[in-house]
Amino acid sequence: LLSAHMMAALTGVHLWDVRYVGCLETQRHAVNFGDGIELCIDKNAYCGVIDFELEVEYHDELSPAFRRFQARYGLDDAKGCEGKFSRFLRARNMQDG
Repeated sequence: LLSAHMMAALTGVHLWDVRYVGCLETQRHAVNFGDGIELCIDKNAYCGVIDFELEVEYHDELSPAFRRFQARYGLDDAKGCEGKFSRFLRARNMQDG
């Protein structure tokens, strides 16, 4: 169990600054392609919304194995894509008006 003091020491966040903003639940299914590459599909549920996210998790984006994987499946670097937590916060803020 993590004490409030330990949490503050590790994260710089004090327990009294934390507040509940809602629930984001993710179910993940993953397929390991070897060479440190994993294809994941996430089902996310939040604020009455269900969405899906396809992610490629990898250890080294410059590895030849990862570049071959990208080329084989025609994948682009998806930098700047909105993550699930950002989508959750946007949906929550829309509910609040």
